[in-house]
Amino acid sequence: MRNFITFILFVLLNQLCYSDIINVPEDFETIRGAIGESEDGDTILVQPGEYLENINFRGRAITVASLILTTGDEAYIDSTIINGRGRNSVVRFDSGEDETSLLTGFSITNGTGSPDIQGHNGGGGIMCLQSSPTLRYLKVFGNRALYGGGIMVQLSSPFIEFVSVFGNTAEYSGGGIYCSRQGCRPLISHSCIYRNLSEQHGGGLGCYSGASPVLEHVTLVFNRARNFGGGIFTELGLNHVRIRNTILWSNNPRQIYMGADTLTISYSDVQDGTDSLRGGIRNWGDGNMDDDPLFVDPDENDFHLTGNSPCIDTGDPNSLGDEDGSRADMGAYFCLLNGIVEGIVLDAGDDVELPGVTIMTTLNRNAITDENGFWSICYPAGREFDISVSLNGYLDSTRTDFEVQVDDTLEVTFGLLHSEFSPSEEGFTSVLDSGDSTSFDFSINNTGNGALNWEASKRLIDVPDPWELRRSFNVNQVVDDRSIWGVIFIEDHFYVPGSNTIDGNRNPTIYVLDREGHEINRFLQFGESGRGMRDLAWDGELMWGCNNEMIIGFTTQGDSVTAFESPYYPSSITWDTDREVFWIASVREHFIYSCNTDGNCLDRLPDCDLRPYGTTYRKDDPDGYNLYFNHRSDNTMIYKMNTENGDTMLVVLLEHDEGHSYRGCFITDQYDRRSSVFMNISCAAEDSIDIRQVCGNTSWMGLEPMAGEIESEASQNLTLSMFTDGIELNFWEGEIVFYHNAAGGETILPVTLTIRPEVVSDNCEDAIPDEFAITDIYPNPFNSTTRISYNLPQGGLTTLKIFDLNGREVYNLFNEVQEAGYQTITFTSEHLSNGIYFARLNSGKYSAIRKIAVVK
Repeated sequence: MRNFITFILFVLLNQLCYSDIINVPEDFETIRGAIGESEDGDTILVQPGEYLENINFRGRAITVASLILTTGDEAYIDSTIINGRGRNSVVRFDSGEDETSLLTGFSITNGTGSPDIQGHNGGGGIMCLQSSPTLRYLKVFGNRALYGGGIMVQLSSPFIEFVSVFGNTAEYSGGGIYCSRQGCRPLISHSCIYRNLSEQHGGGLGCYSGASPVLEHVTLVFNRARNFGGGIFTELGLNHVRIRNTILWSNNPRQIYMGADTLTISYSDVQDGTDSLRGGIRNWGDGNMDDDPLFVDPDENDFHLTGNSPCIDTGDPNSLGDEDGSRADMGAYFCLLNGIVEGIVLDAGDDVELPGVTIMTTLNRNAITDENGFWSICYPAGREFDISVSLNGYLDSTRTDFEVQVDDTLEVTFGLLHSEFSPSEEGFTSVLDSGDSTSFDFSINNTGNGALNWEASKRLIDVPDPWELRRSFNVNQVVDDRSIWGVIFIEDHFYVPGSNTIDGNRNPTIYVLDREGHEINRFLQFGESGRGMRDLAWDGELMWGCNNEMIIGFTTQGDSVTAFESPYYPSSITWDTDREVFWIASVREHFIYSCNTDGNCLDRLPDCDLRPYGTTYRKDDPDGYNLYFNHRSDNTMIYKMNTENGDTMLVVLLEHDEGHSYRGCFITDQYDRRSSVFMNISCAAEDSIDIRQVCGNTSWMGLEPMAGEIESEASQNLTLSMFTDGIELNFWEGEIVFYHNAAGGETILPVTLTIRPEVVSDNCEDAIPDEFAITDIYPNPFNSTTRISYNLPQGGLTTLKIFDLNGREVYNLFNEVQEAGYQTITFTSEHLSNGIYFARLNSGKYSAIRKIAVVK
């Protein structure tokens, strides 16, 4: 068992990094009190001591652990005791807990059981009732109950691993463990069940009413029952016990007693072989034996295998091998002949010892250096292996071809180099006129003694995470149509095709909705299909829909313009803005065709073995996989395809309830000027438009190069650029994120761009207004962009500012000298929330104010 704990420790330490830690008794005197105040994901860390209490996880997905969790030291199992005081089950799971509820590193003792679903007393040490937690690194002993003196498992499938169950008593069945009811499928792995007693049946394990436990790498020995099944007992009830890589020895009477149930056993050591089995259907598989397992010291309960045990390297050859890379041994504990590998890790620059360094070896025998930089690993003898060391801020180092002999000590010392990431700038800010651009030259300096490797990415501030659901609104209720097939977004409007069935007659319709989801128009579709168009595309001038085997082009006002015949019955269509062709797909075919607007097929992509329900095109995909589509299976998966070679890549899995699916999809940057979003039709009891984040718009900033390697005491020059062409919003905040192998691993440089709005002037010698005023704000109210028109009878210093209802300035559109004339400025409210504001124009002695409303 000790040989597995390092790996488990690494996994659990990683978990600790992302959870709240509650300490007992520092934060709470009792474990029960800590559980009562915990939330899903929390870790309750218990200091050594004896805790006189009974605990219940209360359905929480938490970890309750001794210091074995942070140290890997199994001694904490013995020194951290939960004592049930002779009352009830010591630990109870009865609220649907699953594998995310973890109990690890304790001794569980002095419990007397609690009621099961029938009111029978069971589970002296641990009760799992309709719950399937993870039980790991436990000792369950000195408990008593009617059923399951040590552990009771009822209608549950817990994972029981590295657990010792011994010295427990059942008054009826299951001295060690008791399992019952259909759907009860515990997995018992690398565990030892020994010296338990049942006053009736099943000294080690009792199974009833359709239970199906799985025993994998279990040592089940020296258990006793007064009547039947010293090792395992099953009552008539369609139980099925599966056993592999397990030792059953010295159980009395018999190793296994079966009702008319089923036993499947392979690669196990069973005393007296089949003669020790009674009743049942026996699937006596390959690899079984009945040789003395040759334990190290069974009288002192040391059930490790001696070096000449017949159980060594005779487990199932198809199961996971032992840690030394050899074939699996039988039983809970395998035999390893080891040596010691140890050493010190130093800073190569000043020879200072480095604590917290991760040491990893070929067979995942791992360690972490202590405060003196020292590490030590017990390693299988006679096997070549490599050692890798890593520490944040230092360069990884690997050395190969080591070998240690039995009982020898191999000393290995590492000196680690480190790099440093030192940018010459802390960030970048620019104010530009519309249409202008600028650039900044800067450098990255490496003053460390090792090579610096880095790569960069661009990201926008304050945008949702990729594929986060941003909005969903019901379409069926808005348009009174139960069959919606697709969606595109053009000029601030949604266009969705529906079947529009009225009194049994279908009248396929295109519905036009505003961005808030309100219907503002509708018009009949074209084509012969009663269901109407299955998907829509937009080429910048016309909408296109697939109807039966026809592709029909029409205007946003509903005027049919053109049509062509599809190569097959299509279910989805999209417009490729780079090639100016359609990509046409069908759930009935695995091929995807490209066609031009005249209907000429230009290309056919290879069979992708996917079922596309909706297709869309993303320009400038970072991986070059521009074609996106819904693929329907048990869940809907969003795939993307490289249209050069037909390769596909899974993007995201959209989990949903049974009967839920997705149709039609569309990627656009017009819904949110700061982001690209993915729209599709979510089909369940009602159809809705789901809008998900794809990525933030970072086209306004560029970096060259985007990756590099800098040698020690060297630097690299970079250029950051900012652009305003095609950018409609006035204010942008982003970041350049550098990922590197220096300390911290990440450096962020903020990037801010303010675009001065373009001012349109209509003044000429004969066009000077007589009156100073804000003449018009249109539209008003507005959602994202409006135009403010104003008159300047004479030139001079002019300001236009936006204020909230409390008189606080929220935006300064300009503060500059302007000439007299009729002026217009575009204002974008992206950074403002819903509400009433005031636009105030000042020039010389003149002032004008107009109310302005933002509605999103």
